[in-house]
Amino acid sequence: MIEPLIADKAKEALTQAVIKTFEEMAFIDVVESSAVSGNLKYENGFCIDLLKPISSKIILFLSEGLKKKIVENIFSTDTESLEVSQGDDCILEILNVLAGKFLSAYYGKNIEYKLEFPQVFMDLDEKDEYISVNLNAEGFDCKIILNTIRYRY
Repeated sequence: MIEPLIADKAKEALTQAVIKTFEEMAFIDVVESSAVSGNLKYENGFCIDLLKPISSKIILFLSEGLKKKIVENIFSTDTESLEVSQGDDCILEILNVLAGKFLSAYYGKNIEYKLEFPQVFMDLDEKDEYISVNLNAEGFDCKIILNTIRYRY
């Protein structure tokens, strides 16, 4: 049986997963930020359900500016020449890798994990937070959330 998450350890693993994934895949430096305005509105949300070894959800909120920067860095082209779905797919793949990095950082490299397919998250006013980390990615604010553990029957 997997024990409940230790909040401080999970927050550190989640933060490091974002920092490493953005650096390695999008060539963007990210730092944790406590100076994020409470009035921020994110235009983009992406989520992935974690099925094993825990049952939870990771949600990544991005501004349109950060999404554009990530997509342009990865595709090495202007976003106007791309389909919207290509940009979303790019962020969804980043989230997939980020979720794997989080689980490996928290449970160890040899953990067997199972994830759902990542998807665009429509409820940008998500309130059900277990762990929430505000980040700054080269001047753009973003937020990562680990939702409370959800039990499946």
